[in-house]
Amino acid sequence: MKFIDNIKFNYRHKILSDLISKKDIAKIKSELVKTLSYDQVLSYKLFKVFAKDLMDLGLTSNLFNHSSILINSFIKEDQSIISDFLKFYFREINYSQASFTSYIDAISLMDKAIFNREKIEFQNIIEISMIYQAMLDLKREGIDIINNDNAFFSTESEFNFTHPNLVKCFFLLVDNPFSAYKQIKSQFKLDQNLARAYMFNLDPATPYDLSCNHKKIVNFKQDWRTYTQSWTDQNIVSSFK
Repeated sequence: MKFIDNIKFNYRHKILSDLISKKDIAKIKSELVKTLSYDQVLSYKLFKVFAKDLMDLGLTSNLFNHSSILINSFIKEDQSIISDFLKFYFREINYSQASFTSYIDAISLMDKAIFNREKIEFQNIIEISMIYQAMLDLKREGIDIINNDNAFFSTESEFNFTHPNLVKCFFLLVDNPFSAYKQIKSQFKLDQNLARAYMFNLDPATPYDLSCNHKKIVNFKQDWRTYTQSWTDQNIVSSFK
């Protein structure tokens, strides 16, 4: 089976490499979508090899659909302020192609199809986050509103949290830190130690979220300041809408 998989990969690799060198956007997109429809594992391997080339091409073409809207907030419960409004808005204008999910659920469902890991660590997130979102983008026909309470990250290899090619826009809810702390303390039944540990990332244990399919996924929001600065960084603000 591994021998056959290698043949399939090398064949698709050659096709994509030729199309990318010619910058034939229509055929590149058709090839990616076709491969996604029957083999997500093979698609992931191809995306991992050609990620930078595809993202560079996507900046000046319609290779990707820009299908995601991110709703970011340090306090997860606050995301409903915008997501509930968008549900109401899309219902009022009879737009039926909007779906609502969370970052961890979207990543988890993709990972089940490709690796089927029980736990996803931060190093895994670095490798898969942008690629999974690119694969999901090409599979979508409408808009996916994604709730997220993780910080933006970037790497030297340009495997970042996400990419402007994939995101139509993002919302960021930033509360006054004193108000945020008060809300967090209320969630922890006025326990100041737990509230401070959450607000300032003082707990040495690695935090995990549980996804819809019961997969443990590392939460990398860090502390309130790090989270907020990651999304208000001028490079992020100028790159994304």
